[in-house]
Amino acid sequence: MTLPCMTSDPAAVLDELAHRQQQLLTRAQVLAAGHTDMMIYRRIQTGRWQRVLAGVYCVHGGTLTDEQRRVAAALYAGPDAQITGPSALTWYGFRALPPAPEVNLLVPHATRCRSNGFAVVKRALTLDHRARHTDLYRVVSPARAVIDTCRELRELRTVRAVMAEAVQRFRVPPKRLDDEIRRAARSRTAVARKVLAEIAGGARSAPQAQEDWARSLERHNVLGRHGVQVLHFTPSFVAGQPDEVRRIVAEAATLRRGFRTSVRVVRSQ
Repeated sequence: MTLPCMTSDPAAVLDELAHRQQQLLTRAQVLAAGHTDMMIYRRIQTGRWQRVLAGVYCVHGGTLTDEQRRVAAALYAGPDAQITGPSALTWYGFRALPPAPEVNLLVPHATRCRSNGFAVVKRALTLDHRARHTDLYRVVSPARAVIDTCRELRELRTVRAVMAEAVQRFRVPPKRLDDEIRRAARSRTAVARKVLAEIAGGARSAPQAQEDWARSLERHNVLGRHGVQVLHFTPSFVAGQPDEVRRIVAEAATLRRGFRTSVRVVRSQ
């Protein structure tokens, strides 16, 4: 990423670029300003600069901020890259996030750029046409960031929290999440699909889903102690495969023919 400068003085050019780019520069920018690789080497050796990614340097020696890491990753991956995953969710202001030291980026499939350091590059056949543009990088839409994040997670509780926050705080339509799951072609989306089914069934927050599950277990245990068999169907399964639901219920009834329970049914007042 090269930004226009208003001066031809090599030192002033770098100062202006660094100011615009969160104190970050690329090797290509340094050379284009009239400096040499030896100058870069000397500044790194003396501690004035630090190398943060291949061909990307910070003009101070301190710890990078989250914003600097996003800018550095975008400078490394090129102008077509889009930030996704937890880094994108952090940019949007999500709270229910796992620790994410890496910056995940999508790049066009034909791009030769590879992952380096904290910049994790993934080639994509289609980039997000709903991506948001900042002065220094692009960020995928909340729905794309949520599903890309959840595809890398294995803990159901965390996926619930992330997807519930997307729907509640950021008003991401469940249909948009479903579109992103379908775009992923079912690749590592099993947990996300399960949680989306919960949301479609009315469990709009992670605590609510967990409390509902605990209450369901308690009810099922009570019924089980009285010999009642409980069958489980999600709303989407009932709506999409009603014949299969009828078959399973009929088969269960046939297998339990002759069993008696101690349950007494009474009419409520």
